[in-house]
Amino acid sequence: MLKTKKHYLTYISEVKNLLDSIIDTKLSNLKEEIISSELLIPVVGGFSAGKSTLINSFLEENILSTNLTPETALATEIRYSDKNYFEAIKENEEAKIYNLSQKEEIKQNSKNYQYLKLYLNNPKLKEIEPLILVDMPGFDSPIELHNQAILNYLNRGIYFIILMSAEEGTISKTLLREIRNIAEFGKGFSFCISKTNLRPIENVLSIKEEIEEILEDEFDFDREVILIDDNGGESLKKILLDIDVEELFKSIFIDRLKDNYFYIENSLNIKISTLTYSKEDAKKVIESIQESINKLLYKKEQMIENIESKYTRINIDSIISNVVNELITNQEYLLNLALTNQSQFSKEINEIIKTRLIIEIKTKIENISTNIIDDFTIELKELNFKEFEIDNRWIEQISIHTKNLLNSTIKGMGDLSQKMGNKTGVYKTIATILGVTTTILSPIVEVVLIFLPDIISYFTQKTKEKKAKEEILRQFNSQIIPTIKLKIREILPNLFKEEIERLINTISQEFENELQQKQREIEGTLKEKEEKIQNIQSEIEKLESKKREIQTLANQYIFKGV
Repeated sequence: MLKTKKHYLTYISEVKNLLDSIIDTKLSNLKEEIISSELLIPVVGGFSAGKSTLINSFLEENILSTNLTPETALATEIRYSDKNYFEAIKENEEAKIYNLSQKEEIKQNSKNYQYLKLYLNNPKLKEIEPLILVDMPGFDSPIELHNQAILNYLNRGIYFIILMSAEEGTISKTLLREIRNIAEFGKGFSFCISKTNLRPIENVLSIKEEIEEILEDEFDFDREVILIDDNGGESLKKILLDIDVEELFKSIFIDRLKDNYFYIENSLNIKISTLTYSKEDAKKVIESIQESINKLLYKKEQMIENIESKYTRINIDSIISNVVNELITNQEYLLNLALTNQSQFSKEINEIIKTRLIIEIKTKIENISTNIIDDFTIELKELNFKEFEIDNRWIEQISIHTKNLLNSTIKGMGDLSQKMGNKTGVYKTIATILGVTTTILSPIVEVVLIFLPDIISYFTQKTKEKKAKEEILRQFNSQIIPTIKLKIREILPNLFKEEIERLINTISQEFENELQQKQREIEGTLKEKEEKIQNIQSEIEKLESKKREIQTLANQYIFKGV
């Protein structure tokens, strides 16, 4: 077990033993998430980059098919197990079991599945746990299949291994965009050049130097690009073992553990204050909290009423404008593709729109989420009972906690809770961003395909290149771009409005839950004070002692690191 994981579970166990009979620590769900956590490492690249060959070399067995067509390739998560079998996962998460000899049957039915889980009794997989390799479909897969896979693992992946064949010579625009998407969500990556044995070493070193410069300029990537030949298993093993798994694991849970510590500390302070002050003082606080809840609910309804005017209209216009500007910026490149490689033309339009939509929607949702949280925070600033630890500092702490939760889920680090069936709330954020993007892309790709026959006809008629380019440019500006704008405007506003309303409700609920919890804590302590606490001073001293013990545990396991 990871040292960090063990530390966090030890901390949770000790805190629960100390406090579960005194306050609700809210640690049970977090404990389950930590126990069941997985760190998925997608291996991404073009269809012929050698991803399956590399993983087979690492496993020291030819288990992954290397002769799949782009149309049948599925993302395959490779897990250690004492038994060997496949699980083919459908869209509804239903799984069908196959044995290893049924690979051809899986291939024939690939259109029915979202992805595969491959369980192997292989010591190499045991050695890299809790890392789980994912063999991804290549960028040359059909648009819909590739979109589905890469967007899914932008959400679920924690670190990416990017593979480019030395035969390609340099990073393609498609690969650069995929790296940009990975970087946009704060995911780390390693970059490898495969099939280096197929080119002279001086050429390979020149490619390596060029790529390192591009990655440094574009992404501040300061690590060495790794060279891999036809037997790259050892290189992959070194990459995986060099990943700071402890730090990755820490990045998922540390902020939530810290938030929980502040929540526990505040809850203990509430109990102590309720014991210290009079019943009348406590009831006054309860009434004020209820007034704040009512104000919060009123503010929520106002926000929902004003979604269209305050959030949707201006953001939709901005998103469409930036998507169109990105297409126009790449216009010359797209026109050349239309003349020379029509299938790549539609894929490139898809990639350009996908990358820009991801960035735009993510940025807008981040900004709107922050504004919503700040508006609710301001609304509660009048709630000020320092003697009960309910003041601006506590309200700011709720704000910070909610922002941390949203930021982690926007990066795909909060989706672990979905394993426990919690598919609502802030945990849906990144899935929603990527889901909205996917929903918009499908009809846009269809639009481009509608115009392809006309574009191809100019090419096949051997029209002079200048005339063909002029006509394609005319269609691009007068037909394709307006239709893309129209499709985005047809689909995005309702999706965006639904997402903002969900965010308002979710964030409001976070604040409301915190306020209601304080009410319950004060009411519960008042009841205990009246019914069963004989020596109030002794009870206060006991709580103060518990608080010091929790502080010691937090310093040992959370604040001082592992």
